Amino acid sequence: MVAFIPDGYLDRGGALQVVIETRFPDERKALDDIRKTASERGRLPNLTIPERQLAEKAEPVLRSLLYKGSLPAVIFDQHGEDQVPAHFWASEDADDVLLHGSHRIFFHETDLRSALSPTEASIVPPPTQTRGRRAVKLPAVKAAMAACDLTDLASMTEEVMAVTFNASRDTCRRARAAVLSENPHSNSRQ
Repeated sequence: MVAFIPDGYLDRGGALQVVIETRFPDERKALDDIRKTASERGRLPNLTIPERQLAEKAEPVLRSLLYKGSLPAVIFDQHGEDQVPAHFWASEDADDVLLHGSHRIFFHETDLRSALSPTEASIVPPPTQTRGRRAVKLPAVKAAMAACDLTDLASMTEEVMAVTFNASRDTCRRARAAVLSENPHSNSRQ
């Protein structure tokens, strides 16, 4: 009996092959090269184990697309087309359905290819973060200095600022420069 596949749809094996072509092209090419070399020598290679291993790598990719709802799975019966619920693919009942199941499940080929192709929305640029910890001490010292008399602040030595604001002399120097520059009405010496 020849298995019927509706136009525009793929069965389980065809869907797994598309996943392999898209996500594992180098491994697929290696198997094709082995086949080609063997046929040139007049032999038929036994690739069932490597092909099965490649299908086992592709199965979780396809199952993930089905579970996320990126790709609908369809079953045809006497009443027409019926969609397999996405939550089914997260259940134990779905184990091995894509590799060894007896169900006649189909996938729309264009939906599968678009779900596998990266879109601009799915390609997220890396976050632009500055390196290191966020500055905590400098803003706190600036806030404490802003509450002080600016004339007294301008005349303080670095050693006195370090003790008064419980910070390093460098932090105090930078904080004082920022506070005095934000308040131009003070008669500051820097």
